[in-house]
Amino acid sequence: MAQNNFTATGIQNWATASNWSLGHVPTSSEDAFIGTTGTIVGSGSNETVLSIGTGTNGDALDINSGSTFETIQGTGPTGNFGTIVVEDGSTLQDDSSTFVNSGTVKLNSTGSVTSFVIEGFVQLMGGGSVELAPNSGAQNYIIGGKSTATLINDDNDISGTGGIGGLFFTNKGIIETNNNLGAGDMHIWGNSSGGSFENDGSMFADDGGILELGVNSATVSMGNAGLIEAVGAIAWFLPPYLLTKASKPPAGDRRAASTTDRSSLQFLVRNSIKKGKCRPRDAFE
Repeated sequence: MAQNNFTATGIQNWATASNWSLGHVPTSSEDAFIGTTGTIVGSGSNETVLSIGTGTNGDALDINSGSTFETIQGTGPTGNFGTIVVEDGSTLQDDSSTFVNSGTVKLNSTGSVTSFVIEGFVQLMGGGSVELAPNSGAQNYIIGGKSTATLINDDNDISGTGGIGGLFFTNKGIIETNNNLGAGDMHIWGNSSGGSFENDGSMFADDGGILELGVNSATVSMGNAGLIEAVGAIAWFLPPYLLTKASKPPAGDRRAASTTDRSSLQFLVRNSIKKGKCRPRDAFE
């Protein structure tokens, strides 16, 4: 497939045909790439491309004005090495394939629903970060667009204020409440019709943040073969939610093999479940 490269510099408009190497705005059959040094490209109308990529020299795509930016095959042959910002009320949609994020994807809700929508099977990789801005009234979501939507986070750091749900989700990277934008309130749940969430990586309720697992009125399951840790923060375990283990813990590990305890509040630390008040991590060392 053809690659259509952005050629202008500075603060520019996606919809200007002369800014593109093929002489027209990228189409659904073209790989779009922003790679000119320090370029910020604003996209304020609905767009569909085969894939999207940004370069390493401060390049950025800014999705704004309540628009939807759809990529059919994630980042395709390139990757997001710069920044993709989804402004308040706007949407970044990935239909399928691999999304290589070695830079930053930022959801910047200031009150309206702002989403990274997963339509099919998407693998998030590249070691970058997905930041959900902890603005007042923020409604940032990484969410499934279909009942079969699946997201595997291989190695990204997902942080901030918002929710991850409505999809089958496996975390092998990091999920945490706080980032350089401040302390956050992170909610994670499975598919509302009875999906799943698997943590094989690390989840942190950082100091001043809140991590909520589960959603009321939906029966979902969570498998934890990784680390869930509260550090001077609060971890909520909301019913109806069933915590299971992907494998039998090693000898001496404090984890139970499984649990069906559905108390309204649980404290989670180092793969174990403890009832009662939250205490700093060091209290359990």
